[in-house]
Amino acid sequence: MAFSPTAHAMLNDVSAFAGTITGFAKGNILDLASTAATAATWSPGTLAIVTATGTIDLSVAGSYAPNDFVVQSDGLGGTEVELACFAAGTRILTPSGPVVVEALSPGDRVLTMAGECLPIRWIGSRRVDCRRHLHPRAIWPVRIKAHAFGPDCPERDLFLSPDHAIHHDGVLIPVKYLLNGTTLRQMRAAMVDYFHLELSRHDVVLAEGLPSETFLDCGNRAAFGNAPGPVQLHPDFSRADTSLSWDARGYAPLCIVGGQVERLREHLAARAKRLRSDGRRRQGHGAEIGTTTAVVP
Repeated sequence: MAFSPTAHAMLNDVSAFAGTITGFAKGNILDLASTAATAATWSPGTLAIVTATGTIDLSVAGSYAPNDFVVQSDGLGGTEVELACFAAGTRILTPSGPVVVEALSPGDRVLTMAGECLPIRWIGSRRVDCRRHLHPRAIWPVRIKAHAFGPDCPERDLFLSPDHAIHHDGVLIPVKYLLNGTTLRQMRAAMVDYFHLELSRHDVVLAEGLPSETFLDCGNRAAFGNAPGPVQLHPDFSRADTSLSWDARGYAPLCIVGGQVERLREHLAARAKRLRSDGRRRQGHGAEIGTTTAVVP
């Protein structure tokens, strides 16, 4: 089994797999569809999948550290295996097309959801070692699976920090309030790279096709490693003085409860059911599903 740079592949019966997995890299996800695993450890040539009843060895070609791989439930009784460090790579829509976020610089222009072309004022960035953080759940990324909100929305799997807000139905909703355990799920990450774009005003840009907020300084600029002045030891991307800053400068109302949130949750649940059904049909034909592992907070 050879992985392409952003492949998501399934193994229905891990114990029956006799081939060698090659090209496994950041951005790849191996879905062990019928195996519930608790850990994965690599030694030269072998990835040991630990389950409640024993260990299953998979042949994996490449050079990795013993604890480079992480496992977690796929929400359907199986397990997803991927590399521990999430890499940059989220595509932001610009006048010249999608550009990966780490290739953007202050002064570059991006397209807003409304179609305006605005320059970037500042890009906050931070590599976070989640294993050393006091409250890792506050910074573990949320993975939004491709098409979770609708066709091509997002176009590929998208990773956001838990407090990052997406735009829907005239409001902005932090993604942590939309978790459903399948198409929107928080990921246990060892390391994560976060980027955040600041424009001349708070706005909404398209990240992998999903309307996503830009940076609004609510007292949390120090969470980024390149912020001026002191930098937080344990970054907190939540908003310290949300109400005053948001009322004065927010692009749209910030909602965590209410009709818009509940309707969106219902919509996401219906989409997840449909995607799960489609995925099972593709699984029967041995299909691969494209994904990405980029992160924008």
